[in-house]
Amino acid sequence: MATVLDIDRVKVIVGIPETDVDAVRKIDRFEVMIEALHEKKISGSKNFLAVAPESQAQVYRLELEVGNKSGEILPGMFARVEIIKNEFPEALTIPLYAVISRDNKHFVFLEEGNVAKLQEVSLGILDGWQIQITEGLAPGQRVIVVGQRSVDADQKLNVVKKVTHPAEITR
Repeated sequence: MATVLDIDRVKVIVGIPETDVDAVRKIDRFEVMIEALHEKKISGSKNFLAVAPESQAQVYRLELEVGNKSGEILPGMFARVEIIKNEFPEALTIPLYAVISRDNKHFVFLEEGNVAKLQEVSLGILDGWQIQITEGLAPGQRVIVVGQRSVDADQKLNVVKKVTHPAEITR
């Protein structure tokens, strides 16, 4: 006896914490990353979301359907699913390490005319190593991201390098 599997379309099973169920209800397409395929990203569509948790861990079963015409995805492969609950395309973000916290307040040092200016800021959403600034900073202001813990307010600066993207810091 032989078993034939049709893997042109595969099912991805995800455990959703109850805190995310409402957001997941509103989403139809998800980005699925298959670790064994070098983090290959594939779009998946929602097939089913359970109405009751499956375990004591309070996770709800989400089934996604993913196209697999190439046959690359095999049964049992591990996948990660990215769930984007909110997007803020106009958000102002800076590297988290640029923020200095003192007495339950948050500050950054700005470079204005080769002088360090201490600026209080309000923090928003953390995304990896980037933090959203909701108040206290405007687009185009230059935040000191290297050496900021070694300067004082109103100190003259010797700007060695100006960057527009965090990846440029290491270049």
